[in-house]
Amino acid sequence: MFTRGLRLLFTLLGKSTGEPQKFAPKRRLWAIPLLLLHPASWALLGVLYLGYLAYAGRVAALWGWFVGSFFLSIVVMWTVVVIALYRLRRKRSRVAGA
Repeated sequence: MFTRGLRLLFTLLGKSTGEPQKFAPKRRLWAIPLLLLHPASWALLGVLYLGYLAYAGRVAALWGWFVGSFFLSIVVMWTVVVIALYRLRRKRSRVAGA
């Protein structure tokens, strides 16, 4: 869900997602309402707001654990991706150098 929302955001900003662009830059404005209606946008905003409330101490400690585990899962996923890309580049350089 989050990756689809991010892909839509990157498309609106004109950034490459690795896929060929299907629409001209001026013809992408129709997707703005879709981004606003996408549930990932609202879920991410909700978690960020809940994180702010947990940091400010305005919610119960259980919600703080929920928000902390959400952000920790993002950190773990990025760490796994960085390690996998590092290993892939290292493997490619060994093949190219041999």
